[in-house]
Amino acid sequence: MTIKQIACHEAGHAVAFHRLWPDCTRYPGELTIMRADNALGSHISEELTFPVTTDPEMVAAHDTEFENDALYACAGYAALLAAGYTESEAEEGCGSDFETAEKASSQPLEFIKQEAAAMMRQPENVRAVARIAEELLKRKTISDPDEVAIMIEIADGGATEDDYLVYLALKGS
Repeated sequence: MTIKQIACHEAGHAVAFHRLWPDCTRYPGELTIMRADNALGSHISEELTFPVTTDPEMVAAHDTEFENDALYACAGYAALLAAGYTESEAEEGCGSDFETAEKASSQPLEFIKQEAAAMMRQPENVRAVARIAEELLKRKTISDPDEVAIMIEIADGGATEDDYLVYLALKGS
């Protein structure tokens, strides 16, 4: 997997997280393309988001949340597809994401992958992934969830690059 693919993959997780949990109450905020343990990159919310059970009764009781976790797990893969990478390129390095998706959902993995791909093909998500990936390629790590939110707002048309520059200047970056 190239560094550009890793940036797109991790940006996909960040955008999906923002879309699936817009209140961001669980969002710890670091997004990186630096090698973390055995992973090629990481979105730290991965550690907090994924369910810790495969108990069918627990999964059924929290169906929507577990389904969102499954979509989130496949979002990096789906972002690569939406960016024009092949299926095999998009699947590279996604083994643990796919395992997590399967544990989180009662749906078959192929169904989850298709749902994640549909979400990430939405034009605003393609733009948001591209913008965040671009920033990750420059800086390697984004530690501020507000920065990610502003880049997504830019993609949605609710903020401008000038707004982003002002935000960075005010926070001293």
